[in-house]
Amino acid sequence: MIAQGSEPIPVWPYEEGKQRGISFEPLYKTVPIAALRDPSFYAYLALADALRDSRVRDRKIAEKELCRRLREASE
Repeated sequence: MIAQGSEPIPVWPYEEGKQRGISFEPLYKTVPIAALRDPSFYAYLALADALRDSRVRDRKIAEKELCRRLREASE
């Protein structure tokens, strides 16, 4: 949904990480470990980060998708 351009991707600092890119400070220091354990949680964290540091268009997409997922989870 949200495509990165030709710039390096944002990544959470993590020694055992396999992706390289621009360091993006996670909401909490153990986020990378938690995200590896739960792909669904990772998706929510990625959407939250898109709200924190993205272009206006990407923030709107992330907001809409996050609201949709939360709404579906509460049904």
